[in-house]
Amino acid sequence: MKGNKVLVVVTMLAMLAMVVSCAAPTPEVIEKEVIVTRVVEKEVVVTEIVEVEGEERIVEVTKIVQEIVEVPVEVAGGGTLRRASLLNWDGNFNPFHWKNITTEEVYSHVFNALVRWDSDLSGIIPELAESWDVSEDGKVYTFHLQEGVLWHDGKPFTAEDVEFTLLRHLHPDMASQLVDSFLHITGAEAYSTGEASTVPGIQVIDDHTISLETTDPYAPFLSTLAITMITPKHVLEDVLPEDMNTSDFSTRSPIGTGPYKVVRYIPDESIEFVRNTDYFRGIPHIERVLFTQTAREVMVSALLNEEIDVAQMWGNTTQDMQMLQEEGFQIETPTWGFWSFYCNTDQPYLNDEICQAMLYAIDAETISREVHSGMAEVMPTYLDHPWYGLSPDLNWYEYDPEKARTMLEEAGYDFDRELDAVLLQAPDSPQVVMVTQWLEDVGIKLNIVHVGDGATWRERVPIGRDWDILPIKGRGWGPDPDNVRLGFTCDMGWPKSEKSTDYCNPYVDELFDRALVTVDEEERAEIYRELQLILNKEGGDFPLVRGVTGHVASPRVRDARLGFRGFTMPYDALHEWWLAEE
Repeated sequence: MKGNKVLVVVTMLAMLAMVVSCAAPTPEVIEKEVIVTRVVEKEVVVTEIVEVEGEERIVEVTKIVQEIVEVPVEVAGGGTLRRASLLNWDGNFNPFHWKNITTEEVYSHVFNALVRWDSDLSGIIPELAESWDVSEDGKVYTFHLQEGVLWHDGKPFTAEDVEFTLLRHLHPDMASQLVDSFLHITGAEAYSTGEASTVPGIQVIDDHTISLETTDPYAPFLSTLAITMITPKHVLEDVLPEDMNTSDFSTRSPIGTGPYKVVRYIPDESIEFVRNTDYFRGIPHIERVLFTQTAREVMVSALLNEEIDVAQMWGNTTQDMQMLQEEGFQIETPTWGFWSFYCNTDQPYLNDEICQAMLYAIDAETISREVHSGMAEVMPTYLDHPWYGLSPDLNWYEYDPEKARTMLEEAGYDFDRELDAVLLQAPDSPQVVMVTQWLEDVGIKLNIVHVGDGATWRERVPIGRDWDILPIKGRGWGPDPDNVRLGFTCDMGWPKSEKSTDYCNPYVDELFDRALVTVDEEERAEIYRELQLILNKEGGDFPLVRGVTGHVASPRVRDARLGFRGFTMPYDALHEWWLAEE
């Protein structure tokens, strides 16, 4: 007989190792026992008939097999965390597109990335990838994936899911916001234009190993992967990219590997999550999360009256924030959230000099002090990071209304023209009232246009370019400075529908491209300091203050990490949060 033939299983020796990790302090009360699913390895001894030197022999062979089992586990904590947000949730769970920080908050419950920023944003650490190796030339990344990770539907997570996700981002019909970042993968550009059906730079080695190769060393590659939510191939492979937004996955039942599962969604009202007892980073302490939309006007009272536990707050008064602090609420202002002023130099009657004059009319210090209790920091550039710092030649546009008026006159500004000032925020928001009044004080006439919903905003502002100024607008960037490139390059970056102006400076593109392949930190820092000075004067998108999104947690919420760590992951370690009382 030729070859091996398995006859019977004679004996089975099973070894089961289960580790449920939980780094956070455990609440005193054990709520209940739950049944969880675990992928375990078993050592199996089988007998086989093999041919040795022309003779058949019976031998015992030890094999390792994986098996999914259900086991009881005691879970600490419980209860329902009630969360609120100001911004409208657009009703779409599609992780290939995100609209605002509310979208990001939702995604942080459902999905995971290969890697993530650590809690102090000082470096990249493992998430779905347990570890990774980088080749000496800096172009090949080999990721070793966590074993035993399950999707919300119980299917195992594998390297094929990573490959599928990256290919979807690159698909010509997906219009992903991250496509430009992944074009640095070998063969990706041809695939993204439909000229090739495969991407040689993405290689699945086995179920838990994947290799990604870039055409050149690409400095922000890991930080890009930290904002890339991995999606399930077995669920989405039959969904066409152009149908993604209308799929059941995106509108009703997203499936991720994250700490919570979506169990109920009521459009324009609420999303309800239940904990994922199979979560690979540890079973979440809190059993349920109820996410609701709450108006800014009632946010503070809802927190004080214990109607909500965690809230995202924009533009609340100093008195509001002080009151919450005195009542023991935890308040954090993530570093990469900005309030910005936009000036549309695509209009023939506006130019860089006029826009700069308007900046002198705006008192950013007062916005920080009066609107954000002094917790927001005046910052004239998006390109600021501890490892490369600020250029000493930056213009901070200190409040000087007389200088603003003089510059407007010298630039030939038409004081009889009425500018369309388009708002997504409510016209009576404190920072909106301040900025519009300051502009009117130097003689700029404004027609206030309030666009209350995201769809209309997109049609009028980024797509239609039908606006003159955006007096105050939220803007968020991730920790890596390359994220800023997405808003300022000519033909690259986000799709046109995601950018507010048609700003284009080929030299700016050249500098951003050079920074991409510059691994030496000091050389890369010099490039970004030069970009600081250019975008400090042009581009039509000017930051005023940063640290503007107040994330507030009630005293009963313990071990909450509210710090921003990327576009799509504003919160870290949700599974470690717990409630002190019901």
